[in-house]
Amino acid sequence: MAHTSLPVELLYFVFAFLFAVFLITVLTPLTFRLGLTDDPCKRKRHSGSVPLVGGIAMFLVMAGLTLLILPMTRTAAYLLTASALVTLVGAYDDRFTMSYKMRLVAQVIAAFVIIYGVGNVLQSFGQIIPGVEVRLGYLAVPVTVLGIVGVINAYNLIDGMDGLAGGLALVAFVGLFVLLRGEISLTSEIILVFLSGALVAYLLFNLHVFPSYTTKVFMGDAGSTLLGLIIVAFLIRYTQGASRVFEPVTALWLVAVPLTDMCITFFRRLRHGKSPFRPDRTHVHHIFQRARFSKNATLIIILLWATFLAAVGILLERLGVPAFVSFGLFIVAFAIHAVFVARAWQISKFFYRLRRN
Repeated sequence: MAHTSLPVELLYFVFAFLFAVFLITVLTPLTFRLGLTDDPCKRKRHSGSVPLVGGIAMFLVMAGLTLLILPMTRTAAYLLTASALVTLVGAYDDRFTMSYKMRLVAQVIAAFVIIYGVGNVLQSFGQIIPGVEVRLGYLAVPVTVLGIVGVINAYNLIDGMDGLAGGLALVAFVGLFVLLRGEISLTSEIILVFLSGALVAYLLFNLHVFPSYTTKVFMGDAGSTLLGLIIVAFLIRYTQGASRVFEPVTALWLVAVPLTDMCITFFRRLRHGKSPFRPDRTHVHHIFQRARFSKNATLIIILLWATFLAAVGILLERLGVPAFVSFGLFIVAFAIHAVFVARAWQISKFFYRLRRN
């Protein structure tokens, strides 16, 4: 496969970073005029109106630089089409608020674009059962749609604290880059670099690293759904068929935190008779905040956990550990997360007492 040297990849990354900084700076005043801002409420406890420009800027960087610099392929064209759909729908939802049913319809359409345009279909889970490859057969397309929509919403639902969804997406991007560099086409590799550079630029604004020079911004649903779509598209493409580079189970490790948090949150809401799409303050980051951890400490702890899990998955892949062993270890990690959330109140009190002491 064609690939670039690291200095050239770094150049593309810096170019995307600077382009994103420019776009966020230029588009921020426009978002105020359009009313595309996130205002404080009972569930959202930030101060003042915050521009929802991050997701739009990330899409424009990825799409604009791809169209200008890279040779256009059928795969890239359909990937950009699906990305444009979820970004536009997300931006509309950020401004006017859509029902979750309409958002799901748009996400399902984007999933079909990925499936039939890009050719990404989950045909196999690999040998997660010893000696048996778990193939999906006639269930391949519906399971793929479910997987794409699931990961999109996993990143959307966990976007409840500064830097969290973006940081988790960056962990996945770095993991993908480590696994795929030199193994995939030039266009696919550089699209990943473009979006990573734009994401780092967004995080500098979102975390307000330079408060004297930048305005705080959010990515909104436009950004979180875009990141989820790109990540799951890469995961499916390079774990299946002739394009396969790594085991399907390794993909779970790269998105472990948002995926696990979504599954547990959905189960808990359904158990209490609530809609799984009804927003609340019961995600993993809320547990740390109830234990009086600062936002920065909470962010660092969760990102370190996500990085550790991604590193474990990559290490198991590199060592050639059988897929069923990797899957079993992932279930253990999932169980640890589930117990942590299920005992959230007791754990919060324990952490609080520990911090006081």
